[in-house]
Amino acid sequence: MEDIIQLTSDDGTVLDFEFLDYVKYEGVDYAVMLLSEEDTGDAYIFKVLGDEEYEYVSDEELGDKIFDKFREENEDYFQFDYD
Repeated sequence: MEDIIQLTSDDGTVLDFEFLDYVKYEGVDYAVMLLSEEDTGDAYIFKVLGDEEYEYVSDEELGDKIFDKFREENEDYFQFDYD
């Protein structure tokens, strides 16, 4: 069963995300999710601010580091395409 989280963008658009896992990076909790409407497999990283409160991580370098940790922790559960 998929865990779907609905988030509202700055312009008021409601988006459905499939929650994959939490990752702790440098003492901060992040959520790794997929946009349900997309079939690209691109992961979105959100900083966990509180109960059901998330902030999109726009810093690409930070997002890559968090995703690398997610990939290491979940290599037995997900299939990853490597460049």
